[in-house]
Amino acid sequence: MEIGHGSGKKLPPRDDWNGIPIRRIPFMDAKYYKIAPKALEFIRDADVVHVHGLGFFSDFLAATKWLHGKPLVLNTHGGVFHTESARLWKKIYFWGWQKLALRAFDAIVADSESDKALFEQISDRVTLIEDAVDLSLCKSGKKIPRSLLYVGRISKNKRLDRLLLALHELQKMDERFSLTVVGEDWEGIRPSLEARCRKLGLHPSVRFVGSVSESALRGWYAKSAFFVSASEYEGFGLALPEAMGSGCVPIVNRIPSFESMVSHGVNGWVVDFADAKKSAMALKRALSLSESERKRYSDRALKDSKRWDWKRAVPQWEKLYQSVIR
Repeated sequence: MEIGHGSGKKLPPRDDWNGIPIRRIPFMDAKYYKIAPKALEFIRDADVVHVHGLGFFSDFLAATKWLHGKPLVLNTHGGVFHTESARLWKKIYFWGWQKLALRAFDAIVADSESDKALFEQISDRVTLIEDAVDLSLCKSGKKIPRSLLYVGRISKNKRLDRLLLALHELQKMDERFSLTVVGEDWEGIRPSLEARCRKLGLHPSVRFVGSVSESALRGWYAKSAFFVSASEYEGFGLALPEAMGSGCVPIVNRIPSFESMVSHGVNGWVVDFADAKKSAMALKRALSLSESERKRYSDRALKDSKRWDWKRAVPQWEKLYQSVIR
């Protein structure tokens, strides 16, 4: 398994994380499909096999359920519809094959309300347990005025290009701001985005810092006043509750998963980043808040983030695992 997407650096077959032993399965990389036929050897002693997302493991373990006989749990993570590419094949795969394959799963856990609505169209075994974050690690510090933060993969579906266009419009209004982009360049598009920044005159107001350590990430959350995302699709979007739990006020794209977390005008704003001028106006309103007004939004975001605390999610997972173990 690689360290980072496409890095070529290999992870060891065995590892340890906080006392939890980790075993990694060798695989063949078919770009969008990772083939690991040795998976059956790794689940022999498992009480429950928990699969994250659709792909080889969900397909393979469903097809071989007659052989391994293990209880199977699937986390949806948005399914396969993160981008519009290969849309026809994705529809065939999802509404055709997956409608059959998911019968082998004892439970399908939707990460969000939007995922629940999607997967209920092909299975009657869907339950909702929203993704969770460790809020004990989220700290709110002294916020940098007019500071924006994006956290997540740098990939096409995150629509950083639309965010940059909105900031370009914002800059025309003579608005001062800073944007820090934290995340791995998942699809090799960072150079083109940085070139776009220079062309739009956004440099040095926008900076890309790449992947950072956990402590450094917590630091960015703690000191950033606003969290922004123009993503066009999220199965859930873990960075958003982490940001809210750190007192960042969210300004995010109008998609179902974000709308379920952000109450427009209450704990943040939900805007249409497909419209650069309108989203720029929303950013301007946010940046124009007085410190006391921003603090009210921040306090509400912080309060609302408790909904996604791991302390609430763990009992739900324990109950679900017990229900599938026979």
